[in-house]
Amino acid sequence: MRSGEQTEEFDLPSWVPLWAILFYQAWCYVKRQALKILLLYAWFWRFSRSQSLEDLSTSVVALNVLSMTLPHTLDSSFGQVWPTSQRHSKFHSGLDFLNVSVAFFFILELLLKLWGWRPRKYFSTPNNVFDFVIVIVSAVEIPSMLRSGMCKLTALRVDDCQSVTNFMLLRVLRLLRLARVLRAFPNFQAQVAVAIQVFGEIVASFTLLCLFLMVYAILGTSLFGGKLRAPFSKDEVSSGQRIFVRLNDQNIDQPAILVSVDRENHAMNPWRVAFFFFLPPHS
Repeated sequence: MRSGEQTEEFDLPSWVPLWAILFYQAWCYVKRQALKILLLYAWFWRFSRSQSLEDLSTSVVALNVLSMTLPHTLDSSFGQVWPTSQRHSKFHSGLDFLNVSVAFFFILELLLKLWGWRPRKYFSTPNNVFDFVIVIVSAVEIPSMLRSGMCKLTALRVDDCQSVTNFMLLRVLRLLRLARVLRAFPNFQAQVAVAIQVFGEIVASFTLLCLFLMVYAILGTSLFGGKLRAPFSKDEVSSGQRIFVRLNDQNIDQPAILVSVDRENHAMNPWRVAFFFFLPPHS
């Protein structure tokens, strides 16, 4: 008791039982704790629907994307910083545990938003559905990341734990979290929307161009197939090339190989060819 303060003492009547006094004190304690719980409930409810949670999630996403750029090999330029390969392995173990912490944060954020917004309203927004899919992917990857982190913590080299990390595709999908960072910048969203719209028009134009090319290819094959021939130059033909030869008494080109070219002794027909004879299959 501070000096100078006066207190009044009250004597309880003798007829008040002890159990009533204990019950009254317990009731006062429960009311105080219930008030604290209600205040905490209200704070979490407001926080789950506030912009502060979105800003915090955006910061965590940026940190996670930054951590995904840090893995490196020991023989790289950045890997020369580590004095031993075990230190290098422990560094990658820390990155795995950081990714596990980020995954648990997003799971907690998901549960908090489901509680604050209610599932029906939460899943009515496409961005929330996208976040839900990414969180589920991260949750599936947690056991693999834990095994990888524990292995790298005691391994001499990072390569000794390559067999533990078997969810490489899921790690690539974590890059989709970068879309949450773009939400914080409306100008980026506008640029992405314009790019998607232009890309759709480009795809339509490219499809129309392919259809025209296909039509003209079919027309060219039907009208000029086997009727147009490239100009033939005698100087371009050399020994060893495979050619087609049409004899005078036949209208079919026979496959052959050019054996030799003798322009000095046989100026008119200097080519000596060997034909390929294909026997028909036995019946």
